[in-house]
Amino acid sequence: MKNIKVPLPGAIITAVLLLSECIYIYLLADTTLLSTRLLIFCGILLLAFAAGVYFLVRDFRHKVRSIIGCVLAFVIFIAECFGGYYVLHGANTLGEITTPEKEFAEIGVYVRNDDPAQAISDIADYPLGFLNQLDKGNTDLAITQLSTLLGKAPASTPYDGISELLDGLINDEVDAILLNTAFLELLEDTEGYETDLSLIRQLYTLQVEDQEG
Repeated sequence: MKNIKVPLPGAIITAVLLLSECIYIYLLADTTLLSTRLLIFCGILLLAFAAGVYFLVRDFRHKVRSIIGCVLAFVIFIAECFGGYYVLHGANTLGEITTPEKEFAEIGVYVRNDDPAQAISDIADYPLGFLNQLDKGNTDLAITQLSTLLGKAPASTPYDGISELLDGLINDEVDAILLNTAFLELLEDTEGYETDLSLIRQLYTLQVEDQEG
C-alpha cells in the first residue's frame, strides 16, 4: 500500500489553519468567557474542520476537492479572525464594566484673600496647616504631592477639626492650608461659616487617588 504524500501547498494550508485554530482557542481560554465544557467542544469542532480540510487538500490531483478544501480553509480562517476580534472586544468591554474606575479626591490649597501668593511656588516657605485625623489618607498623599511640586516638604501644623483649621489660617497661625474641596462645599451650605469662607481663596488643587472612598 502506497503512502499518500501531502503536497507542500496542502501541508501549508493545513498547518496555517491549525495554527489559527490554536490561537483562537487560546483567546477563548484566556478571556474565560466560555466554560471548560464549551471550550473543549469548540476545540474538537475546530480539529474536525482541520481534519476535513486535510483530507480535501491532501491530493491536489483532485482539483475540485482541493478547491473545496481551500475555500473551506479560507472561510474557517476568516471566521476565526472575526471571532477573535469580537472575543477580544467583548472581553475588554466586560473588563471595563467589572473593573471599578479609580476615584480621585481634590485637595485644595487655600490662602487668605489678601495673601500675595498667585502660584503654588509662592508658598514654598509658608507654614502649612492640615487636618490631623479627618481625611488623613488623602491629606498625606496631598502633602507628598505638594512637597514634590515645591521641591521640599513644607513646614506643617496639624489641626484636629475643620473649624480649627480655618481659624488657624484666618488668624495667621499658618499661611496656607490643605482641605478637601468636598468639605468646603459642605461648609458653604452650613450656617455660621459664611464669614470664614469669604476670607480665604483657593490657590491650587491637588488630585489624589481617593483613600477614603
